[in-house]
Amino acid sequence: MTKRPSARLYGERGVGARESAWEEFTPFLRFDTQIRRIVCTTNAIESVNARIRSSSASSSGPVPCR
Repeated sequence: MTKRPSARLYGERGVGARESAWEEFTPFLRFDTQIRRIVCTTNAIESVNARIRSSSASSSGPVPCR
């Protein structure tokens, strides 16, 4: 079994969520560092894309073509 994060390391508030998902997260750590970097980079890019989509959906309308 892998060692779980401590409350001192992450603060009291976030430990519950991390501990509840710890068993699903630890297999990710078995991947090579380069693979993990690609996955994290892809997640960050998708996060930015989602923010752009949500902000453009709430705008006043489509951008006019000239």
